Amino acid sequence: MQISVENYMVHHYPNIETFPNAAKKVLFNGMKKLFHENQINTFMAENAHKDTFSYVEAIIDYFDISIGLKSNELTRIPAYGRTVIIANHPLGALDAMALLHLLKDVRKDIKIVANSFLAQFDNLKDIIIPVDNINGKMDKETVKSIYHALEEEQAVIIFPSGEVSRAKPNGVKDTPWKSGFLKIASKMKAPILPIYIKAKNSKNFYLLSMINRSLATATLPHEMFKSKGKNIDFTIGKTIPFDSYNLPNLSPKETAKLLRKHFYKVSKNHKPIFETYNEISVPEERSELKGELK
Repeated sequence: MQISVENYMVHHYPNIETFPNAAKKVLFNGMKKLFHENQINTFMAENAHKDTFSYVEAIIDYFDISIGLKSNELTRIPAYGRTVIIANHPLGALDAMALLHLLKDVRKDIKIVANSFLAQFDNLKDIIIPVDNINGKMDKETVKSIYHALEEEQAVIIFPSGEVSRAKPNGVKDTPWKSGFLKIASKMKAPILPIYIKAKNSKNFYLLSMINRSLATATLPHEMFKSKGKNIDFTIGKTIPFDSYNLPNLSPKETAKLLRKHFYKVSKNHKPIFETYNEISVPEERSELKGELK
């Protein structure tokens, strides 16, 4: 099977069908080049015989990606049992593949909530839970698939922002996190594992994001092909148990905000907000946690 940028665009933007034929031709040809459709389809054909994680490995090799991680942090990944893994999303598809590459040496019972475009890759269908990143929302089928995976004691990777990180005055960071991941983890009483990904897209991408975010998002496949030879560094935090992040006195939105703050503290090796597994410390008073929201 091959990808079709034209079909993907018509599916997500049905109004395109009303455009004059000449305009559609120019648009589709331009987007095929921007998406590197021919190169992607050639890669898919050459690697069609590979299993899921060999395919992920082939993607990492194709883009000549170097993975950076402190060796002792790999032991922080739970080897079994339901786990919600949360990560920032600096690059797009490439950081998702790098994350799968990192985790595969510890466990392979993984699902990743990712752009529905990736679900067009037959070799990835077994691990992708597709989400429509055009509107950034999880539909009922997506949520149902996540619950099913956790019920099967699998690990599920979720990018809480639902979109690629953008440039901020204090650096490249995720947009505000949606609380959907927290509601899912809470209902399943699943521990949460934070993994920070250190990587950046080009300056042009962030500049374009300030002008038109949708247009910038459309350039992500091109950004991926500009990333050949890139280093992607990871910081794996300690697992946060359900009892630690279960805060009945706070709304899901407030708790998600705290988890985001905890996440970025972990990325800088600062003192975390939530008590984690394997920590010998006195847990913070719940009243003190509210102070972190200010």
